[in-house]
Amino acid sequence: MEESVTYQAIVRKGRLAEARRFLLLIGEEQLGPPSEAARAAVNALEDVDRVEQLGKRLPHVDSWEKLLASPSRRRRNGRRGANA
Repeated sequence: MEESVTYQAIVRKGRLAEARRFLLLIGEEQLGPPSEAARAAVNALEDVDRVEQLGKRLPHVDSWEKLLASPSRRRRNGRRGANA
């Protein structure tokens, strides 16, 4: 049963829901309650890896808007682009 496509889809969906819930919980602790727009943006995330990346960014931001903004791209040498 664990090998079935349906079972795996259910597991992924549950993992994503828990990751979103945890991000909102920890984020609220650090950033305060999310706006409806921020909550909707988190709940619209479809990739567990992206949710985990946002969780790693939490200590480095001071607002939901900054957390959910796309991170600036870095060059290969680790420096930000001239416009960043």
